[in-house]
Amino acid sequence: MTGKLFFSVRNIVSTVMKRKKKVVIPLETLCDYLKHTPFDQYLTPVTLSEFASCFDEVVKSRPGKEIALDPHKVYVVCQGEVDLSTSYPEVEGKVEAKGFLCRKRRGDIINVTQTERDVKRRMTVKIGKVIDVAEDIITTGSGEADIVLVSSTMKSLNDFTA
Repeated sequence: MTGKLFFSVRNIVSTVMKRKKKVVIPLETLCDYLKHTPFDQYLTPVTLSEFASCFDEVVKSRPGKEIALDPHKVYVVCQGEVDLSTSYPEVEGKVEAKGFLCRKRRGDIINVTQTERDVKRRMTVKIGKVIDVAEDIITTGSGEADIVLVSSTMKSLNDFTA
């Protein structure tokens, strides 16, 4: 991960965290959301409930609004869709590459490291050359429905698997 990316994401996260109020999703609903993820094939009903308790934060957004990702967390898309886009440097200036670089839907997992890889892979295909580093990765709510993400820290997930 680049220093610029980490720095810009950290600033966005600290700004958003100051004005965010705590939203709680019932454990049963959270389990229903997680049944749409790749994790579900490895979990029993008992371990699914234990695993769901690792996801203790809810992020809500509206379509068209930017969503800040904490680089130390893993997110699951529960409702709505999230588009990934970026900008990259060119001789003429910063070029924004929006569109379907990558779209995350219900049940998809998002983390900053994977998001950076997804965007770099898509950018290479889209413009026909390898991009060393995207300057910034933008996650934006898309579609028509409100976006709901749940997140867990890597520590909580590691503790679950231990």
